[in-house]
Amino acid sequence: MGRAVELKNPKTGEVAPSLISIDRLTNELVALRTDRVKIPAEIKGVPLSEEQQQTLASGQPLHIEGMISKKGEPFDATVQFNADKRYVEFLFATGTANRRATGRDSRRKRRARYGAKNSMTNNTGSSKTARLSM
Repeated sequence: MGRAVELKNPKTGEVAPSLISIDRLTNELVALRTDRVKIPAEIKGVPLSEEQQQTLASGQPLHIEGMISKKGEPFDATVQFNADKRYVEFLFATGTANRRATGRDSRRKRRARYGAKNSMTNNTGSSKTARLSM
């Protein structure tokens, strides 16, 4: 996510407070000056106080309770500003909530329901793809 650092411009020598994050695809560091960080006044129906907005703008995680999902269900989560994506991102605890967020649970259920594709060898020695029911 975002971590607050002081970056020095090599040409001008100016020191600027910035947030850095790691790009998940390229593993490169991405920097964003803190004066360019835009924090919303409300997240999922919960208005943020000035103190909460400053916490997010400084790159710190913030736990928010009473948010409303797209399905209309209340939930709690920790959020943090991501300099790479340039928006506030949800940090779910590891476990079933994280699996649900990444879709691993639904893939596992689909495999169980419709069967997994496995490679197996038939009598002639050639490889075939067969559906196995679980």
